[in-house]
This record gives sequence, C-alpha cells and structure tokens, in this order.
Amino acid sequence: MALAWMIAGGAPAVNACTTSVVGPRASATGTPILWKNRDTAVLSNKVVFVDEEPHAYLCLANARADSGRSCFAGLNDAGFAIINTVAYNVPLPAGESKDHEGFIQADALRRCRTVDDFQRFLEANLGPELGAQTNIGVFDADGDAALFEVHNHGFERIDAAEQPSGYLVNTNFARSGENGAGEGHIRFERASELFRAFPPGGVDPEVILHSFARDLGHPFLDDSGLIGGAEL
Repeated sequence: MALAWMIAGGAPAVNACTTSVVGPRASATGTPILWKNRDTAVLSNKVVFVDEEPHAYLCLANARADSGRSCFAGLNDAGFAIINTVAYNVPLPAGESKDHEGFIQADALRRCRTVDDFQRFLEANLGPELGAQTNIGVFDADGDAALFEVHNHGFERIDAAEQPSGYLVNTNFARSGENGAGEGHIRFERASELFRAFPPGGVDPEVILHSFARDLGHPFLDDSGLIGGAEL
C-alpha cells in the first residue's frame, strides 16, 4: 500500500487541498494509493506516532498539536489509511458542529480496519455534532479504496473500483453536493488532466510526488506547468 501526502502552503483561512484515491487496478504498484496535497494556513506540520488501542497509527498533524488527536491524513497498524479535503457544497446547517474532520479521522484510525468499518463508523456517528463537510478518502489492507462525501446527516460512498479509470481525483467540492458550487474546480480539471496522462494501470506514486504535487499548470492555458522533468 502507498499513502502519500505533501504539505503545501496556503493563504490564510483557505483550505484548498487536492487528493486522489487510487484502487489497485489503476496503480503501477498493484496496491491502493492515497495522495493529498495539504493546502492550509497552518504552515508547520508534523507526523506523529500514536500508540493507541485497538489500533496504533501514524498521523499528519499541525505542528502545534500536543498529540495525534486531530489528523489530516494517516495510516494505522491494520493497513487502514485516510485523507480528506473540505467539500464546500455539501450541507452545513447553521448552529451545527463543523470543522471536526481532524477528530473524525483520528477516531477512524484508532477504530477501523477496513473501508466497510469506516462506513459503519460514519453511520453510527451521523448527527448535528459530527462536524463534517468533507470528502474523505480511505483504503484498507484488502485493497478496497473509496471516497466518502460526508456531511452531518449523511454521506455518499464512491468506490474507486467502480470507476472506469480505477481512481478518483478530488478537490473542494463533492460530486453528490450542490451542482456547480464548492471550490477547486480548476484544480480538479488540472489534476484530472495530469492523471489522464498515466497509462491504464500505471498510476505511479513517485511521479505524483515528484511532479504532480509541484505542478503549476493551468487547464485553460497552453503551459504544461510540470516541474521535475517527469515523463509518463
């Protein structure tokens, strides 16, 4: 399995992450892949090991955090991995909890072994206190990989294996959310363009990390934007 994250600086009060959920069929390694570019106002990050029960886990956390109780990506000792992006076009009723995605992911890393476990975890915790407005990507040691588009009162599960490409690219809108709303549509088009350059079954995590994560291209300009010199 491969879990890749890159830390990218962002403007204050802006969350503009780009991610992908790649199933084994689409992967050059034959294993699922999660990729996250974390674009955040919190420029200092760290990876911490959390020795918990029933599962210990690695957690991408803000550098000022005292522990791994809020994670923005991670992998546990059962081979369950998780990432997220904010999805600005799913419901968030006034007065309900919000911005709990870090806590949700830490809880999931501590509790879940499989993608199906994560679905049951969400079902058990839906409600006004969940605090979710997010796309959450997960994979497990069995090779299952899925995207969950989550809000306080529901979610939509999209399995990578059911996509013609075998993978999903995500930015800051949910496919199941309000059409045409959300954010990151241009980044979505550019990231999708980059992924289409991979041959079938050839999504390579090294290329993602070395080139895609630093790409400066724009889908509406005649400029590749790639840096790092990678050839697909």
